[in-house]
Amino acid sequence: KTLFDLLNRCVTPKGSRMLKSWIQEPAMDTTDIQRRHVMVEYFLKEKEARKALREMLSQTTDLERTMARFEKNQYKTF
Repeated sequence: KTLFDLLNRCVTPKGSRMLKSWIQEPAMDTTDIQRRHVMVEYFLKEKEARKALREMLSQTTDLERTMARFEKNQYKTF
């Protein structure tokens, strides 16, 4: 297993892509690192907020991929 496989509990493809990019290119700016730590700490402590957010995110579509497909198909018509 990879580090990504062990850490990935994302409910959306976008979240998985973000996690992968964070592993491949870790933050070097201390402000970014601290901001991420604060967010992680919050969601570890606030189980109901984490559950609600995961539920909302699981119902969203992958807009980034949808837009990429749209753009790809858009150029085929010209």
